[in-house]
Amino acid sequence: MKVHVVIRFAMSGSDAVGVVSTSHAADQLVKDFVGQYEVREVEVLGDVSVPGQVYAAGKLDKIHDIHQFVGIFGNREAAHKAAGEQGMVLPFEVK
Repeated sequence: MKVHVVIRFAMSGSDAVGVVSTSHAADQLVKDFVGQYEVREVEVLGDVSVPGQVYAAGKLDKIHDIHQFVGIFGNREAAHKAAGEQGMVLPFEVK
């Protein structure tokens, strides 16, 4: 399954701030934001445990104390494994 993820860039870090099903919906989402954003079409990694629910993983860069976007996962366990012990996992309902 592919989704469109809106990624925010700030202070040398990156994190997912929205996950939607179409590029049009992503463009509409981004136009309401201020700052530097990018829309990427990505494949959801791993098995989807709850239909319509995905998880964004961000790995901690300890040197700079920031999170870096890793990917979108179909279940919390896979996202947590990718993010690492001090990483960040955010749930998103795909609309």
